[in-house]
Amino acid sequence: ARMDPESSTPTCEACTKSYSKYACPRCAARVCSLGCYNAHNGGRCREVFHGEGLRDAMNGLVVDDEGKRTMIEALKRQGYADGVYDFANGGDEGEGEGDEDGDAEVEDEDAARCVLSETSLEALSRGEMLDVNALDARELASFRAACARGELVVPWTPWWMEKEAGETRVGASGARAVEEISENVREDLGKGETSTTETSSSIPSPATAAEVLEPFDVLSGGKTPPESLRWHCVNALAAYVLVKRIFNGDWTDDEATAASLLLDISSVLGARTAIGGIECATSATHDVVERAARLAPARALLPPPSALPRVISTELSIIFSRGINVIILAFLDLSRVLNSASMSSGGASKPARDAFRAARLKSRYLAAYSISTAAGDPDALDAIARALGALTPP
Repeated sequence: ARMDPESSTPTCEACTKSYSKYACPRCAARVCSLGCYNAHNGGRCREVFHGEGLRDAMNGLVVDDEGKRTMIEALKRQGYADGVYDFANGGDEGEGEGDEDGDAEVEDEDAARCVLSETSLEALSRGEMLDVNALDARELASFRAACARGELVVPWTPWWMEKEAGETRVGASGARAVEEISENVREDLGKGETSTTETSSSIPSPATAAEVLEPFDVLSGGKTPPESLRWHCVNALAAYVLVKRIFNGDWTDDEATAASLLLDISSVLGARTAIGGIECATSATHDVVERAARLAPARALLPPPSALPRVISTELSIIFSRGINVIILAFLDLSRVLNSASMSSGGASKPARDAFRAARLKSRYLAAYSISTAAGDPDALDAIARALGALTPP
């Protein structure tokens, strides 16, 4: 394959135009995207790989929580390969859409439900093994469909919805605020008791000594920021909310991909020059909706395009209504994934890592701006929350 003289990365063997980032898990062919992976080798690698993945995930699997997630993702991939599940639409079936008569119906209503036998369901409820070979064709087909629709998935609860998130206090630098210890707590600590101020592990931690934020006046050189900067914050956090959902709340195993998605769907994070057009709540969120709708259909946990505006505006409204502490933690979490991706030695090219570094600096700049705005105008965050809430359909 042709090589990029700067990065020594081979050219995609499917399209021969782009430099490859990935390798086929079956034949090791170098490809640049999901589309090229699906197309290379006549599609045979995709079909065989997903089929084997489904069998490996289900045969003799002990159905604990992690096993369920693994099995469900394998079923989604198999359903996509078989053409029975549309990732781009989140598995939702249209109501007659695309049918000339407008009245397409499911041929068998039972196929729209999970029809596992009572024996199989009881075995699952006890945490026992599920043997795919013991399922008949009808059971397996309906089980796949139920998984694809998310009926068997425990929904991820965003950390900003947790009670503890609003109780985490951070200072102007993003570090944990020093709180006065009550006399009762002081006595408990004197007896050897530990403090109970620890937060859920899913909630981002305040800034460490190496992550403290500089004052906004220092970063801006004392200049008055434009009004549009608050909507740049909304745009960046809209991308954060959506990518967190795509990764079901955990991007630790693939931070480079998460960072790439963040830059792909946010004009603010992805732009290397001056940004125009992000002037209000509508334009800030619409930019992310438009870009996210163009993502490859393999983003299994992406909400359907029709639901994106509601999902984004609702969750951003919650984040801003919970106050500056939650906003700072979100920006710190965003900054960390960008930092990790920029320092990764594998996968991302040097230009991509440079883009991640630039986006990280933007996220820290926006965090400092948010702190300054909240300090100067206590009602500013509530005003943003109301503007976002007004975008949500009743």
